[in-house]
Amino acid sequence: TKGYKGDGVICTDADECTDKVQKHTCHADATCTNTVGAFNCTCNEGYNGNGFTCADDDECTDKTHNCHADATCTNNAGSFSCECNTGYSVTRSCASSDATYTFSCQTHGQFSSHPDCQRVQCLAPFHVDHATFTPGVYYYMDSIIYSADDGYTLNAKANGGRSFAITCESDCTYSGRQVFKPVKCGTPPDRAKALHPNIRRTYSQIEPYVCRGGYSVNAQASGAHSF
Repeated sequence: TKGYKGDGVICTDADECTDKVQKHTCHADATCTNTVGAFNCTCNEGYNGNGFTCADDDECTDKTHNCHADATCTNNAGSFSCECNTGYSVTRSCASSDATYTFSCQTHGQFSSHPDCQRVQCLAPFHVDHATFTPGVYYYMDSIIYSADDGYTLNAKANGGRSFAITCESDCTYSGRQVFKPVKCGTPPDRAKALHPNIRRTYSQIEPYVCRGGYSVNAQASGAHSF
């Protein structure tokens, strides 16, 4: 009789799950369990069906996945994987390998534990000459304000912009970098009975003046002859 083996006088159960002659007909994605005179087929975790026919569960389409809100689900045979969206990773690094993680359905009917997608951490903010900013740790989409020191603006004009913002990008770098320039004062004014280089100056630069012969700053022979 099918399900047994022997000489007809003595018959023993045939283990279809391991027997190569009376081999089971379970699906490739199912597990065979031997019973007396027969066998059962059960689809593996992540699959559905009657055991003889098994189809993959598409957790992404069925919305049964548990990918993080900032990740995208991709169905795999018997499981699914999650890829963190741009600017996110499970370690906060920008390494592409840290943006993907896979879930496997466990024997207890639940998926394996998973990390969360987090905003990547940018490098330390860069130094900008003649500016101040608030040091700290910055993540994707965070902004940092740089404020100019006295005497500096973005366009070198006294009424020019005195601040700008940079933004932490998805590749862990910053965008929006600018530079501050010293305010232009123009050509120094002439002074009677004095000579000077007459060079256009900017903030903090000095224009030297030298009195002509026979003149001093205080009209005294011993007075200063330059300023």
